[in-house]
Amino acid sequence: MLDEPRALRLKRLQWLAAITAGVVQACVVVACSSSDKPAVTGGTTTLPDGSEVDARAGGDGGVDGGGDGGIVMSTEPIGDLPTVDEADVPCVKPGGTRTVLFPAGSGGSGGPAVRTAQLLGARRFGAGPNIEGFVTFDATGSAPQLFPVTLGTKQTSFSSEGTTIGALVLDDATVEYQRYDAMGVASGARVTLATNLAPAPDQGFITSGGGGSLAVWTTGDKLSAAGITTAGASAGAAWTLETAATSAKVALTYAGGKYAIAYSFLGADQKKVARFQLADATGASGAAITLTSGTGTIDVVAITATPNGFLLVFDGGGDDKVYAVPLDATGKVAGVARRLLGGDSPWAVASLGNQVALVTMSNDTKVSGNEGPRKPQFRALDATGKPLAPWVCLDDRVPAGQYQDMGVVAESNGFAVVFKSVADETVLQRFDNLGTGNP
Repeated sequence: MLDEPRALRLKRLQWLAAITAGVVQACVVVACSSSDKPAVTGGTTTLPDGSEVDARAGGDGGVDGGGDGGIVMSTEPIGDLPTVDEADVPCVKPGGTRTVLFPAGSGGSGGPAVRTAQLLGARRFGAGPNIEGFVTFDATGSAPQLFPVTLGTKQTSFSSEGTTIGALVLDDATVEYQRYDAMGVASGARVTLATNLAPAPDQGFITSGGGGSLAVWTTGDKLSAAGITTAGASAGAAWTLETAATSAKVALTYAGGKYAIAYSFLGADQKKVARFQLADATGASGAAITLTSGTGTIDVVAITATPNGFLLVFDGGGDDKVYAVPLDATGKVAGVARRLLGGDSPWAVASLGNQVALVTMSNDTKVSGNEGPRKPQFRALDATGKPLAPWVCLDDRVPAGQYQDMGVVAESNGFAVVFKSVADETVLQRFDNLGTGNP
């Protein structure tokens, strides 16, 4: 067998080191482009030069002491992205303080289920698809208020704009926007973003930044968007993200003066596709980037900005199927995906400098073969999605029949998580950046 040329071997080792570090673009000796990312096919990892290494077991000098430069990759990647398994570890108890915001029964069948947790001036804001309105409370959890707001016949979604609140309103044939002040009082007239829609809009998503907002909605298989200015007015005509996006999932954030739109859908070939689009209030900024595709569940859940770009979280469906994928500032995949074993049903992420907070449920305990109780949990990650500490269990196992939502917000000295407790209360848990100390 001929010896591998030194330059090729160096390039191979650089890519393997980059994979283990979670940074795909670490090309030191031999140049490579940002689009050159390894791909997993049939148990092997294909490097940019076309060569392959064993993706299941290494060899001499490998990361796991196996084959020649080999690296252990996940047997259950997210789509076609190279994926590394991050070990499950026993969860630890949370540090910090715990405050009951709303007792069971105050939000209908239980406390309000918050999925979006954000800053609202000096107070905090919470909303979710199963709250008829929104909630606010002080940073420590005092003075909680529930503001019942029912506008759209289909759905109403909310987002903090900093000191005001933006509402996306879906009716039978229209999409509108309404601004509120921090006390739940409408500010200005309702703004029409789209009208005469058929079929009716059925999913709405909204995020805010720079004092304005961006709304995204589905109409049948069509995925559309429109912006709102700092003055609370329409930024221009609605525009199309995708014309054929069946079963679309959307995650939004704002960074660097741009809105980041991550979305997944079922394509015409019956494969799931995930894409990323930068935009401003008036429309798309450049072309959409395809992140991954494949069979099975590939659902975009949440995205947050990091110093180098973004961290995107996927739900792969079921136990041990929470995935974190780093993106650069343009939205290109910037490292391996990380499968966070022990997680099920991710809800939200938030970033604090180079650290990211992820909130999910734990793997469930089956009851007669059906989904059973699960614990709400937190994990601190770095900007590439690599865990920095063990899982933090926020409560005992929540009954499967109890609706759950979770939100997380970055504070100046840690993170704050809002979740539904085992007693069906809406709870605020505050702690340091690892989840185990005081904020």
